[in-house]
Amino acid sequence: GTIDQTLFIRKQREDFILVQVYVDDIIFGSLNPQLCREFEALRHEKFQMSVMGEVNFFLGLQVLQKKDGIFLSQDKYVGDILKKFRYSDVRSSNTPMDKENP
Repeated sequence: GTIDQTLFIRKQREDFILVQVYVDDIIFGSLNPQLCREFEALRHEKFQMSVMGEVNFFLGLQVLQKKDGIFLSQDKYVGDILKKFRYSDVRSSNTPMDKENP
């Protein structure tokens, strides 16, 4: 089958904006705040949408933005799955698994 393009990059001189689309979720960002404001205004002209501000969660990924990078984690997602299937109190194992003491 074909793969839908979901990541779009627009360059404007030295700046660029990244737009990631998944079904009806959109996340976008740029080091240039003006590009983000322009994109947001353009989207509001064409679509009814809400802006959630700085992203904390996207498609099950926890997003932490710091000066030294952007960090992704699925800790909350995994925790929710463990609770759902009543595995919250199960003893964890190291990974990679120790052959001598599984």
